[in-house]
Amino acid sequence: MVYSAVDLDLFSPGEPPADNHAPRILFVGHLSGFKGFNALVDAVLKLRGEFPKILLRAIGGGIEEDDAVHAKRKIAAQRAEENFDIRTGVPYEQLPQHYRWCDFFAGPTKFEGGPGNVYLEAMSCGKPVIACNSGGTPEAVLDRQTGILVPPASLDALCDAIKELACDTRMRKNFGDNGRDWVKKQFALDHYLDRVESLYEQLLGRSA
Repeated sequence: MVYSAVDLDLFSPGEPPADNHAPRILFVGHLSGFKGFNALVDAVLKLRGEFPKILLRAIGGGIEEDDAVHAKRKIAAQRAEENFDIRTGVPYEQLPQHYRWCDFFAGPTKFEGGPGNVYLEAMSCGKPVIACNSGGTPEAVLDRQTGILVPPASLDALCDAIKELACDTRMRKNFGDNGRDWVKKQFALDHYLDRVESLYEQLLGRSA
């Protein structure tokens, strides 16, 4: 198995900018229900009474599609715009600064066919991850080591994971450090190139 690779120099830890929001949650991906965007919106709306300064920054496409439009209507109906920062058209090279900004990354995709590059990028930046325990995600995010895995479509479990990370600074630090080390060992770009080169050499040797 040859996994995706992460540029450790581009996606690296850094000092987050000053911000009075807490917790600061980042989502990167298509703004759809399948990718978990709508579940995160529901979780933030549910938790804002307990965490008045909670902020979800969502970066991705599909803002005009039905799922995203429905989510924006929910936000407006509850007058919760100050708890959401939805952005589109963010260049890829600017993503590291957004990963550094957050307290943790959340991407509760219902089913991820592979390990999920956004999880690897977040961990490479030293951030803990909340994701679902389905598909290829558990191959990237180690439950209770680099993040928290929750059942797909479980709002209660997602809220519990957010609350746990929001309230435990030491856990966030430990998961973030573990995640960076895990990406270095398993998903670094130089390791990826070595594995691909080795695989091609094996295939060429067999064909010869």
